[in-house]
Amino acid sequence: MRKGGGISPGTYYRILSQAKKNLRRALFGVLVGVQLGLIKEEELTRFFSAASRIPAEVDGVKASDVMQLLDVLVDKLVML
Repeated sequence: MRKGGGISPGTYYRILSQAKKNLRRALFGVLVGVQLGLIKEEELTRFFSAASRIPAEVDGVKASDVMQLLDVLVDKLVML
């Protein structure tokens, strides 16, 4: 219900800091999964390869493929 324009600089930097922290933790989790053998390097390669081919305008089929591969990777991490 807030009126006005935009967000304050402090809020922007707090959200940016949280996003960086979340990304750092997610990547660390993936690296631990690879080290423990829970995630195969080939799966990561396939995922990043698919992600790099996604055009700016994503069609439903490609997005679905990437999300399915992401689900597989996440499921493997959750099995810990």
